[in-house]
Amino acid sequence: MAHRDRKQSTWCDVGEQVWAWAAEGTEWVKARVLRREPGEAAVVQLLEGDSSNKTLPPSLLRSRHGALCARAALCLFGRVGNLRGKFDEAGSTREALDISSSSIWENVIRANPELSWDIFAHTWDEHLASAIGEAYRPLSLVAEAQPSVETVLSFGEACRRSAALKAQWERQYGFRYDLAVLMRYDVFWRRPLHLSAQVASPLLWTGHWCSVHAEDLSVREVVLSQTLVESDVRYVRSGVLAPSQFAPTGLHDFWFVASSQNLDRFAQWGQAVSDLRSRYGLSSNEIPVNVGHFYTYLHAKSLGLSLGFTSVSYIDYTLVRYRDCRLQVGQALRSPDVFCSHWEISVPRQCEEIGR
Repeated sequence: MAHRDRKQSTWCDVGEQVWAWAAEGTEWVKARVLRREPGEAAVVQLLEGDSSNKTLPPSLLRSRHGALCARAALCLFGRVGNLRGKFDEAGSTREALDISSSSIWENVIRANPELSWDIFAHTWDEHLASAIGEAYRPLSLVAEAQPSVETVLSFGEACRRSAALKAQWERQYGFRYDLAVLMRYDVFWRRPLHLSAQVASPLLWTGHWCSVHAEDLSVREVVLSQTLVESDVRYVRSGVLAPSQFAPTGLHDFWFVASSQNLDRFAQWGQAVSDLRSRYGLSSNEIPVNVGHFYTYLHAKSLGLSLGFTSVSYIDYTLVRYRDCRLQVGQALRSPDVFCSHWEISVPRQCEEIGR
């Protein structure tokens, strides 16, 4: 286990003078913190102007010296991956780490400059521990041998151990992060993941798990719509990407975002697998396949966590081994061409078709 010393500041605590962005189009004004709970909006008293009280997310506060008030933790877990196939086929490589980490730095960490980030890393790739340390400079890094258990249980345990590193740091320094992100190493981001709306949110957030309808519509016209107006072309259920309809009890499990406390609870999902199997049974509507998509959803619901969705899978982000792939729209994959679920779309085959 490797640790990097860092004394945690008590900036922006109750009683502290801060700078607050009280309204759009205004300037930073002096304020005093009246209430501050991690993962929740803060209550501040303005010390300029009308001296009113404001409820603001911590991302809109700065310390009296200008430092960020909102603190976020990125918890990385699992295997690093490679550029050719699954872990059990081609292992994990430094090349994949370099590419995916660059996209995460650019589209997650630097894309949210209003958050002060710390990184925690747990991995089963012991041979890449030094490379992970160089790529991310985590406050805490643990690399250990992968347990000899079925894949879904190893997945769940990796989530738990990564979140536990964050929780241990919080206990050691007596604070809580305002936001926590649990993410696979091998996620490749094409577009920024903006997290301002997730700070002080009670929801568990993840990406839209999308299905593909293989009728002819350009990918550039893909839009998600919540208008529920059937005359709106964006709502047409053919030829567009839309949140997955075929499995109403699943989550796209590449990454999750929540308050630190809620993420700690959720990250225990692997320990609930046995009970969930006993309750619902394999090959049921709730667990149609023995994968994390369904156990994460069921565990979140059992905790009473409401769900939020942002970013579109395979459009805004994908896996590093699919970074050069693009969804091919227009090819009929069924006869009649009614509906194609995500696992009936062969992403490796699409890569081959475009010369990969």
